Amino acid sequence: MSNPIMKESLVPGRNCGACTMCCIDLTIDTPELKKLSGKECEHCTDNEGCNIYSNRPTVCRDWNCLWMIKDAFGEEWRPDRSGLLLNFMVGRDGIPDSYNSQDVIDIRIIHTYGLVKSLKFLDFVCNFIDGGVPILISISGGPGYAASKVFLNDGMADAVKSRDIEGVTKELQKAIQAAIDHPKKRVEIGGE
Repeated sequence: MSNPIMKESLVPGRNCGACTMCCIDLTIDTPELKKLSGKECEHCTDNEGCNIYSNRPTVCRDWNCLWMIKDAFGEEWRPDRSGLLLNFMVGRDGIPDSYNSQDVIDIRIIHTYGLVKSLKFLDFVCNFIDGGVPILISISGGPGYAASKVFLNDGMADAVKSRDIEGVTKELQKAIQAAIDHPKKRVEIGGE
């Protein structure tokens, strides 16, 4: 889960609050903490967050979602409110070699599609695709399963270029459905 890109400065005054999406949805497999995706971390307290926050493991200290580090995302983008966990992805699995950007954005849909249908979200996706930044849409795989990921850029390029919102929406819906339909892969950590 650790990503050196994520060590950017936090947005002043912004904190996780009661949001625990990363504490539930991400797989963590480090010597100090092991947790399967879709399962709440043992240190997570409902509606309060991490009960060891000031002494949390390095893997947790080094990671922040895009909402925490990019002030362009308003309060409605906080993961527990939006149902989206946006982050820079480590590695380039599923990204064609023709994309040179070091940044790869993973948009993980966790529990709702509300914001995904908004013009604000479509504009966000279009701007990054237009800028050549690889974007993946992913759907949580459920407890113990990896998220299913679909690369957006190539399938949406024509609609984005022409700013055809209907076409962008249609391609995004197809990508989401492909991620939903993708066979789920079991994740094992630390010899489990």
